[in-house]
Amino acid sequence: MMNFSNLEAFYIGALQGVTEFLPVSSSAHLIIYSYFKNGNQLPMYYNVALHFGTALALLLYFWKDWFAFGKAFSRKRTKENFEQRKLFFNIIFASIPPGLLGFLLRDKIESELHSVMIVVLPLALFGFVLWYVDKKRPKTKRLGELSGKEAFLLGFGQSLALLPGVSRSAASITGGRFLCLNREDAIRFSFLIGTPLMIAASVLHVKEFYLSLYEPQFYIGFLSSFALGLISIHFFLRFLSQFGFLSFALYRLALASYLYFVIF
Repeated sequence: MMNFSNLEAFYIGALQGVTEFLPVSSSAHLIIYSYFKNGNQLPMYYNVALHFGTALALLLYFWKDWFAFGKAFSRKRTKENFEQRKLFFNIIFASIPPGLLGFLLRDKIESELHSVMIVVLPLALFGFVLWYVDKKRPKTKRLGELSGKEAFLLGFGQSLALLPGVSRSAASITGGRFLCLNREDAIRFSFLIGTPLMIAASVLHVKEFYLSLYEPQFYIGFLSSFALGLISIHFFLRFLSQFGFLSFALYRLALASYLYFVIF
């Protein structure tokens, strides 16, 4: 039984939807919220429902890309189809390291690392890592020039996001920028590789959905994470076409500093 109201379920879903796609760590924000609320973690089945909502938001927002992948494999090979197939396989290559490590370590991560004390250092550090890499690395490479080996290496970098507070989007965008992808392509690739990872995480916990399917808070959280996720994706893509990552780095540092002085 969920021990929060419908309004709180909406708020938690909105928090997930807004922070999932920004480089600020949605897992850290949910952990922080739970800590100050009652000191207990959100039920895992509810956490999965929120992530499933944001995964569907990604699928809907980038449906043209996934449709193009399907067309590329259903038709005779052309130059355009070859590029789409290459991008699809790069998404798979980049998803393998975090997917495999997440599967092998999920019990340990969920039981030992979902702590508000754990997220302080990653919050403070990785925002500035993203800002620094984006500032210093050239923006010379297009997504079509990314090799399979580079995509696989980027996936290892994204695996750092298994630690709450790092942020999946921050880790993957940092990896893309380190490989000299231009900012827009690094962000787009981050969103594309997030889709199979979030769907896989939902599938791994699908049995836990049955624990809450009769509760309205489940659907309210799912729908709010989905709706706010769509808005967050749109905002983030537009915002970064004009601005960099410094504002996110400063926000993360301010939040980490607040947590440090409150908790320690």
